[in-house]
Amino acid sequence: MKMRDTCVAVAFGVLGVLVAAEQVPAWARADESTLIIVPARPKIIQLAFDMAAMRPMTVLSYRGDAKSAEPLLHQWTGSEWRYVSFEDFRENRGLFPTPSKVIVVGDDRTVPPSLLQSMPWLCDVARIQTLQLAPAINQLDAIFHFKDREWQVLANHFDLNLEDVNADRRNRNPYDVPRSQWMREHGLEGR
Repeated sequence: MKMRDTCVAVAFGVLGVLVAAEQVPAWARADESTLIIVPARPKIIQLAFDMAAMRPMTVLSYRGDAKSAEPLLHQWTGSEWRYVSFEDFRENRGLFPTPSKVIVVGDDRTVPPSLLQSMPWLCDVARIQTLQLAPAINQLDAIFHFKDREWQVLANHFDLNLEDVNADRRNRNPYDVPRSQWMREHGLEGR
């Protein structure tokens, strides 16, 4: 019997919100690029490919660990892996568009510090400090705010269960609770 992990889907039941372009974070704009840097591990690389299918981004894989001075780097071109020298990475010599957001996947034992210190770009850097799929996907949701269909694709692809942690909150009308009960539930009784 195969053990199934649980991925937490957070949904708020919002019908739609129009947001002015200046209110959208720079990394979320379509004209901006994202670089996802992942360790050379099959399931994590597949997750990066899935992210690249959902959002415009470049996938860069590293082989090494926290002790590696110059990790081995390869960029996915869409059809093949292309070697990237560490010096070319440091200087961003025509490898990929200069990113506005970089996502580095791996914990402190996995990610070479030299990789983090060698990024010359002025951009946001997000760390996904796990190699476990469900927690990594949940952390990526905090960045990308997955739609329901994207959650379903990821859950199906990685054999995960979805759990809507906000279902109770949406099904409960806060105005149905008498004030005295609400005060007790929130530890404010007697004030």
